[in-house]
Amino acid sequence: MDTSDIRSQILMEAGTNELEILVFRVENETYGINVAKVREVIRPPELLRPPERHPHVLGVFDLRGIVVPAVNVRIWLGLPQQDIRASDRVIVTEFNDVWFGFWVDGVDRIYRVSWEQIEPPPKGLGDSGYVTSMAHINDQLVPMLDFEKVVQEISPSEKLVSPQFDRETVFDRSQCNILIAEDSHMMRSMLTQTLQSAGYGELYCCNNGQEAWEFLKKTLAEIGEGEPVKSRINAVITDIEMPQMDGLHFTKLIKEHARLMDLPVVIFSSIISDENRRKGQSVGANAQITKPEIGELVNIVDRLVQGLKVEAPSGISAEG
Repeated sequence: MDTSDIRSQILMEAGTNELEILVFRVENETYGINVAKVREVIRPPELLRPPERHPHVLGVFDLRGIVVPAVNVRIWLGLPQQDIRASDRVIVTEFNDVWFGFWVDGVDRIYRVSWEQIEPPPKGLGDSGYVTSMAHINDQLVPMLDFEKVVQEISPSEKLVSPQFDRETVFDRSQCNILIAEDSHMMRSMLTQTLQSAGYGELYCCNNGQEAWEFLKKTLAEIGEGEPVKSRINAVITDIEMPQMDGLHFTKLIKEHARLMDLPVVIFSSIISDENRRKGQSVGANAQITKPEIGELVNIVDRLVQGLKVEAPSGISAEG
């Protein structure tokens, strides 16, 4: 596991509502990270230590021509720093189109679990901002650390860009209603602010794919067999990583349902890698966009609700 590409080791069928979790150790505690964010795990590399760097950053290292910052997870968690040991490992990640290395005390193994085994952190634990969720693994609760948060703290330039979109349109956005499936309160707020400022109609927000799926089924029951779902909802925006049901499985359910298959679905996630892009396409997503590209989101939804083809700029993939 030390030098091989983690993503090449595990091939999962898209839409199974499963994920792999890499379990690692810091001090005497066990934590997890979604393998979809991990490029590889390496032994301690030789570091270049620039004099001006964030206090959480040990230094930078070269990984096949890519300069990667090395974040000391111990310091980030408020633990005392210790000397580098041969047993240390660096988890190299890629998400939101940036690479980081997270220095930890050691790694355990990869576990394959269902998103149904992932739940929000208990009240109080999630308030620190370090933990996004808890995973049930072998009768143990494993905290999933919020690596995206630390990247935003260390590199403010990697924060989400301000939305930019055409405010003048040839159709009335206020007549279009959007369903959002997103477990992050911050991202739900940003999405609703963006879509509201663009003038879209009703926004229905759900905390995960399971809630959103139940909402769609309830909507179909309310409108009856003779009325199309687009009389109530015109598009869906979904994250991938969510407790209970992930966005890929949610998208697959929509596209396999006779009354929902024509509903446009935009996957909006930090883990739109080449592999996950292929998975999104295989379950029928109409467009996929990384979170730093939120400025393009309204333009993409505009085209999809009008039945138009989505052009695919950098960082975005689209189906015709």
